Amino acid sequence: MRRILCASLLVLTSGMAVGQDSGWTSFRNGGQSHAAAEALPLTWSSESLAWRVTVPGQGQSSPVIHGDRVFVTSTSGPQKETLFVSCLELSSGQVLWRRELSSSHPEELTDMRSKSAPTPLVDGERVYAFFESGDLFAFDHRGETQWHRDLAKDLDAFQGNHGLGTSPAWSEAGVLICLDHEGPSLLMCLDHETGDTLWKTTRKSRSSWTSPIVTGDQVVVSSNGSVDAYAVASGERLWSLGEIEGNTVASATPVGEGFLIASSAKAFNLFLSIGAEGGPTVRWRAEEVGASGFASPVANKERAFWVAKSGVLYCIDLKSGESIWRHRLPDSAWATPILGAGRLYIFCVDGTTIVLDPTADEPRVLATNAVPTETRIYGVAATEGTLILRTETELVAVRQ
Repeated sequence: MRRILCASLLVLTSGMAVGQDSGWTSFRNGGQSHAAAEALPLTWSSESLAWRVTVPGQGQSSPVIHGDRVFVTSTSGPQKETLFVSCLELSSGQVLWRRELSSSHPEELTDMRSKSAPTPLVDGERVYAFFESGDLFAFDHRGETQWHRDLAKDLDAFQGNHGLGTSPAWSEAGVLICLDHEGPSLLMCLDHETGDTLWKTTRKSRSSWTSPIVTGDQVVVSSNGSVDAYAVASGERLWSLGEIEGNTVASATPVGEGFLIASSAKAFNLFLSIGAEGGPTVRWRAEEVGASGFASPVANKERAFWVAKSGVLYCIDLKSGESIWRHRLPDSAWATPILGAGRLYIFCVDGTTIVLDPTADEPRVLATNAVPTETRIYGVAATEGTLILRTETELVAVRQ
């Protein structure tokens, strides 16, 4: 294990200071998948939905929310040549504006490659929409284009069997994007107002779908073989933990003064602690947790929750790493669970949502809700009184 120590103690935050109280502003709401909402719906059915809206084409990205606006991306065409950014009214589902864009690098639409997988990012002034073509667009909240970057040019050509899935992260310094693939890989910081490159740091070539997580003045990336931390202001690498296997899909989850790391290799579902000198230490390995899938782990102050590929939910003691309980779900879950309003929400791919008590000493299911869908539940967002579920072709609003 190689360590590069930073000079100060890592201060852990959600990574999205702007707009934190106004909704769900980024992928996993800054990385923790915590909803600040005091109230969220407990029970619902297909007959009691607030609204259900079809989006053009298809997509795998999560929606994001700012105030009374919901933003989502999608793509269409046999070569995914057409890109869409849609803005909907949260209260009604009415489409306020939609932008139809051209992909700079069309590629064949297949079930094996990403379909508008990166989740957009929104702050008080702009929404940033990234696509697997390498196109990154910035719009104001009225839908006026602010700037566009073709980031594939920074890579020459993207190489990978499953396409890009990484989502942008927000920081005071700029918009952060990690472009890991089988060719030359990069971590980049782009100016909010212009899209200009502020810095870029070369990374080892690797295939990965994970997203960067901003924690205070650092950005942390768990990606195929290592967990690395960089200075947000400069891109300087601060520390690195190597010799990790299977961390290619689920992203790091900040918890207190450390990170949960999920992996498809059982021995590498672990908790990292960041010491006073800034270096990482493996506190424990969750040996009983099955191979992680697409969902990242979540945690409250005492417990961590993992969803395995097999559709089993694991509750782990955050202090010791020991298993408290496990629960068989009706299906696997691709969307990361949400902790909010004192509950744990698990969104299964078949449209079933299981609501549990995260403080119970055995599995305590509070509600089981079904929204029939012919495709998977790919992503979710939460704001006061409302959950937004994203399938390949729809947005579904559930309200208390």
